[in-house]
Amino acid sequence: MPLSRLTSAFASLVLLACGGGGEAGPEPVESCTTTPLSLSLRIADLRTDAAPGAVTATIAGDFPRAITGRASAFSRTLFPSFLVVDAFTSDGAGRPTGELFIFAPGTPAVGMRPLVPVTLQQVRDPTFIPTGPLAVWAEAFDPGLGDYTRWLVADTGTLGITSFRDADVGRVGLTISLSGTWRDASGARLGCGTIAGGTIDAPVVRGLSATTALIDTLEASTTGSRADMLASQTIDAFQTLGASDTRLLFVATIPGDSTRELWLSLNGARITADSVPLGELSLAGARAGRDTGSFAMLRVITVAGTTPTVAQVWRSTSGWVKLTNLVPGAPLILCGWGTARFSFVAAGHDNATGASLGTLEATGALEARYTVLSPADSLVNLAASPAGRVVLDAPESARDRRCFL
Repeated sequence: MPLSRLTSAFASLVLLACGGGGEAGPEPVESCTTTPLSLSLRIADLRTDAAPGAVTATIAGDFPRAITGRASAFSRTLFPSFLVVDAFTSDGAGRPTGELFIFAPGTPAVGMRPLVPVTLQQVRDPTFIPTGPLAVWAEAFDPGLGDYTRWLVADTGTLGITSFRDADVGRVGLTISLSGTWRDASGARLGCGTIAGGTIDAPVVRGLSATTALIDTLEASTTGSRADMLASQTIDAFQTLGASDTRLLFVATIPGDSTRELWLSLNGARITADSVPLGELSLAGARAGRDTGSFAMLRVITVAGTTPTVAQVWRSTSGWVKLTNLVPGAPLILCGWGTARFSFVAAGHDNATGASLGTLEATGALEARYTVLSPADSLVNLAASPAGRVVLDAPESARDRRCFL
C-alpha cells in the first residue's frame, strides 16, 4: 500500500472545510497587467525560525535504536486546525531512512495531551479522523513495495508541546513518550517498543490562519536576447528521492499570450539552506527535463488550436541558486517549504527552425511548497509525457500525491 495513504488523516480534515479536493488557490499573476512588476526579491529573506530542526529519541524493546536527525512541522490554525510533525533520520546522501510522524488535531497550544491508540490500517484509511494525537515510527523502505516495511505504532503515551510560536514560519518544541507495537507493512505484529522522553525542536510552516495563507510566489526578470518580467503564483515542486534520480525541482508557470515555464532543478536531497552552482544543460536534457547535475531553463509554450507546443527552450550555461530558507520534509509528511534567490545565463533554441536565439540572463526569487516523493516515485521524462508536462510516475493511487498545505 503506497505511502500517500498515511497522510489521509489530516487530508480528510482539510476536505471537511473545503468541500472536496482542496482549497481554491489564488489566481495566477498575469504577466500583462498594466502595473509593471517591481522585483524586490524580499520573498527570499532569511527567516530566523526556519533554522534546521532536530530530534533526539531512543526506541527500547524489540528493534532498539537511537533516533537522531532533522525535524520539520506544518500547521493550520483555521478550522480544521492541526499540527503535523515529521522527525527523520537520513543516509549519507540526505535521503530519509526512518520517520517519526506525529499528527495532532486542533489548534497547537502549550501543554500535554494523551496519544490515542490507532492501528496502521486506521491511519491509512482515507475516512479515518483521529480524536487526538497519534504517533508512528516507520523504517526499512522497500522500493518494490513502495512502502516502509517496519512500523512502531503508538498504543499509549503523551505528546507535550513545551513551546510554540505561531507565525508564517514559527517554531515548536515537543516531548514524546509512547508504548507501542511493531508491525510489518501488512499490519502483522512483530514485537513491542517504547520511546521515553524524546525531544523535538522544529520550524513550523503555517499553511493557513484567519489572516494569512501560504502562497507560492516567483518573481524574476530576464535581460539580453529575451527581455521579460515574470511573476507567478503557480509552482509545481517536488523532492525526488530515487537512488538514480534525487533532486529538488521547482517549475513556475507564467501565463500570457505564450505560457512560460521557469525551471530550477537542484541535484541531490536538499535538507539545509545552501548555495548550489548551476551547470550547462544539454539540448537533449532540456527536452527531457532532466540531467545529471543542477540546471535551470526557461520554456516558451505556444498553443495552436488545443495543441501546446514547446516553441523555445532557454537552457542554462552557468549560474547559481541560493536556498535562503529550507524546511525539508520526508515521504510521510509529504511537504517541504523553501525560499531561494537565483541567477543564471541561458542559451536560446528555436525548436521549429533549430536556430539559435542568443543568450539571456535571469535573476529572481521564489517561495514555494514542495511535495516529497517516496523513493519508489519519479517524474516522467518530458519527452514521454502528454504535452511535455511535469507528470508523476508512482504506483497505484500514489499518483495524485501532493503537499496538503
